[in-house]
Amino acid sequence: MTQPVSPYRFWAFLSYSRADARISEKLYESLERFRIPSDLVGRPGRHEPLPHRLFPIFRDRDELPLTPDLGTSIREALRDSRALIVVCSPAAARSQWVNEEVRYFKSLGRSDRIFAIIVHGEPTSRADDADQCFPPALRYQVEDDGRLGETRSEPAAGDLRPGGDGWRGVLVKAASGITGLGYDAFAKRERRRRRRALATRAAIGLVVSLLGLGVWDRLFRTKVRYFANWTERWGVPSGVGELDGRMRRGRQTHFAIESKRGMVRLVTRRNSAGKVVADDDGVVSTSVLYRENGSARQLDKRDVNGKLRVRLTFGEPITERDGVSYFVDHRAAFNDRPLALGATVGATSLSRVRASNSEITAIRRRYDAGGRETAEGCYNANRELRPNVLGALGREFIYAGDTIEIVSLGPTMTPAAGKTDAVRARSVLNALGDVSELSYFGASGEPVLGENGCHVLRMRGDSFGNVLEKRCFGTDGNPA
Repeated sequence: MTQPVSPYRFWAFLSYSRADARISEKLYESLERFRIPSDLVGRPGRHEPLPHRLFPIFRDRDELPLTPDLGTSIREALRDSRALIVVCSPAAARSQWVNEEVRYFKSLGRSDRIFAIIVHGEPTSRADDADQCFPPALRYQVEDDGRLGETRSEPAAGDLRPGGDGWRGVLVKAASGITGLGYDAFAKRERRRRRRALATRAAIGLVVSLLGLGVWDRLFRTKVRYFANWTERWGVPSGVGELDGRMRRGRQTHFAIESKRGMVRLVTRRNSAGKVVADDDGVVSTSVLYRENGSARQLDKRDVNGKLRVRLTFGEPITERDGVSYFVDHRAAFNDRPLALGATVGATSLSRVRASNSEITAIRRRYDAGGRETAEGCYNANRELRPNVLGALGREFIYAGDTIEIVSLGPTMTPAAGKTDAVRARSVLNALGDVSELSYFGASGEPVLGENGCHVLRMRGDSFGNVLEKRCFGTDGNPA
């Protein structure tokens, strides 16, 4: 018997003040990783059977409008959320956005689905208290007309302050509030989990003493390998052109790829001295989070200060006749420049495509059996095809030995020119994954000029792969 389709998209909406962004991000990631006890999975909750994890959680401050009213996207997310989690602090108590999100959620008749998490301040009774951490809409009931009333309300709350519930205790309380199953059901299993964890740690200590620290280190330590470039396999970074120490010191840039238990965790871009350096988009590192089945769930790209620049979130796999595809949502953590939607193919990022946040928010990527990306389409928030700034609705990737051809796709997702005459961009890669030649062709295979003003661009490098010379040729074959 099939389960009814849930009317909700999110398990919870996380509301917080910008002043609490760092702890809210940690809370968001911890909630999405929180495992429901296995014997509770499938049991009836407040809304539907309990899942393995509370995924996804909605957390987005970038979509807020510049008026006192909530934007349409935020209201939709609140309506689509089973519960509301409010990160409480004096800053949150003063935030009109947090207060309005709480008020609107209560106006939907969901006052019993709100859970507060105190990170700073005190939940006092005085509204003018400087330490007050509850916004007004959290302290009072909302009338039928949507306005705040005078009757006080006390939300269920977890305490992250020193001496409070601690991270694990807050997560258990939040999970019980979100699912509606009750705290006791989770608390009993949490006590059993702690006892098992203590027993496991004791067993591990015995194993370590028996095997020796050297064997343990080889099994579980983080391994670092160095490469000239990296590509992706089913969205997970994969190194190309492994380098020894001499080659690393000779190249202007290379990539350090950290793995643990056979899974890539972090990629950093480094210079010849081993120091991290940013690429053209200001990114120095890419970290990977995985689902339980080992597939990529999220890629976070950060700058040299550790600030999040772009987050790529992979949806559930969609099985197709010739492979598998994923919707990859792209979310920029900044608004002062276009969102980079470059597809990493072969051994390097070729022809970066840019689009505004308001139009293209997701790419549907299709992968072959070997994990190579074979095609992609550009979509807006409503999962409708939209052209990128070059006028293409998508791209196809064709691999032949050391050559990669990127084909621009039009309205029928067939080869078509966008805002330029170039339909195909053909790249030749060397053993290190560096592009040695880039050429452009039209719909019928005729030579055309690309974005760089060249029909063919040839790069000559040294033995380390550093580019020493670039030569541009026109459609007549003569130097341009």
